[in-house]
Amino acid sequence: MMGCNGLFTDTPAQAFLDRGATAVISWDKDASASHTDEATERLIQLTALEGLTPEEAVARAADHVGPDPAFGAQLAVLTGK
Repeated sequence: MMGCNGLFTDTPAQAFLDRGATAVISWDKDASASHTDEATERLIQLTALEGLTPEEAVARAADHVGPDPAFGAQLAVLTGK
């Protein structure tokens, strides 16, 4: 859920996990479109091309893009584990 604040609370993400998703990646609050685009591109590279787990990919992507400069949003992951 690469829109704004998908992990502001766990409720929407938990609905995906309850229906079989293994992980939900999103922001903990509002994030700018350009920052979201950069993070999404990096996440796709890390998961699809490098085969990292969602947790590893989020950690590396977050290190790469940092918090959103406009709103301070942090990239986060919620897993069903």
